Amino acid sequence: MTRIHRPAVLLLSVFLVAASPPPEGLETDIALGGERASVLEGRAADDGETAWVYRYIAASAHVHVRHRADNGLTWGGQFDLMPAFISAADTLQRVEADGIYTPPRYERGDRTVHGVLAGRVGWHGEYVGIEGGFALPGRPGLWDSPVWLQPTGMVWAGDPDLVYAWARYLYGPTSLSTPLAGPVAGLGHSGPILRILAGVDPSLGWLGEAAVAVSPGIRMGAQVSRAYADPNDVAEADIRGLVRITVGHSQVDSQY
Repeated sequence: MTRIHRPAVLLLSVFLVAASPPPEGLETDIALGGERASVLEGRAADDGETAWVYRYIAASAHVHVRHRADNGLTWGGQFDLMPAFISAADTLQRVEADGIYTPPRYERGDRTVHGVLAGRVGWHGEYVGIEGGFALPGRPGLWDSPVWLQPTGMVWAGDPDLVYAWARYLYGPTSLSTPLAGPVAGLGHSGPILRILAGVDPSLGWLGEAAVAVSPGIRMGAQVSRAYADPNDVAEADIRGLVRITVGHSQVDSQY
């Protein structure tokens, strides 16, 4: 296999790979990074309550393990941990008519810990693949929700060596940002040396991802993404950056 020199790795690793066809055998993804996200909590003005916009500065750690059998059947699990602190807590709207006031959940400087635990099964063929399962997302805006268990999954179709279409929900490194953690779709390429993805979310935010092979079975990359969580433009756009290493264990073992 062609080896990539270190300068080329640094140049090409401006993005990260996800929602792509997995190799046969066991694969482990590890991603580390950080983000700035704004989350709206509260109800509409007609409900006579206060809505708050919390601005988070967070670190992110992501581990994703999945196994693909010879027949294409795939299982996997994901765990994300996101410690954060509140950089600002601003009132978006306040209605005094009924004397209802919703105090803020957090104050500036408060520290929080969020995370996601997910499990999925699926099947991947030569030109199509799908995974689905359930996730327990401990994310902002969900603490008062009666339904914590949420669907998670991904689907792709096309020729990975050329170009394929993909879509995912609560899949891969998650985020405190609602649009970044929600549905995302786009196009990708997954060759023997370089993998690239580009996608958009419903807020018309974007992400770019890529990774390069640095040795047999090992890829390194990074991600840059930007989303728009607040339709009223009260908060700044959400941004996130990650670095990642992906290890295909069967490919590494086959070299020795």
